[in-house]
Amino acid sequence: GYILSGKVIFGYNDKLALWDTKFSPVGFAGPLPKQPTGGLKLAINRVTFHQIATSFDGARLAQRTAKFLILWDVKKRTIQHKFKSSAFAFSKNGKNLASRSTNGIEIWDITKSVIVKIAEIKIGTNDYRFDGFRSLTWSNDGKILAAASNDYVGIFSVQKKSLIGILERGADNILFSDNWLVASDYASLRFWKIETINNLLK
Repeated sequence: GYILSGKVIFGYNDKLALWDTKFSPVGFAGPLPKQPTGGLKLAINRVTFHQIATSFDGARLAQRTAKFLILWDVKKRTIQHKFKSSAFAFSKNGKNLASRSTNGIEIWDITKSVIVKIAEIKIGTNDYRFDGFRSLTWSNDGKILAAASNDYVGIFSVQKKSLIGILERGADNILFSDNWLVASDYASLRFWKIETINNLLK
């Protein structure tokens, strides 16, 4: 589950639902109720989904299935957009979404009712190692995107729309904290100082 503005998002039995914590306890034991108690359903989808995440301002929710990435407007309880993508990340300011595309990384403005693609970082043939990247993350200032594949972690400049650095070894998940870029796999955690990553922009 995920906490979102006083509500809890749960995935269960191929469904996605939103509970209002004023009516339904968060830490209950036993099986999940069939219906949100006193809350509102966000959606019911007859598909299996692999990942859910919210934007940092709580206005959007992304739901990744085997074939699509579905972007929800949380307040309206409606689908805002549907992508073909297997990796995504919300920017820290809540204004943008980065998603994996056939040719690289697409960046979207998600602040309006109709989202707009505002940039694309193309990954060339020399960067074939990132063809299968499966995790994305934004730096806190929005200037850098990091993408993890099986063999490498790639560092991309949002402004230059290009690959600016390669970190050895792949990762299952990556994220930027206040002072570190953190990569994890089944056996380890690795850390790089933000100063080291930012130096790649120079």
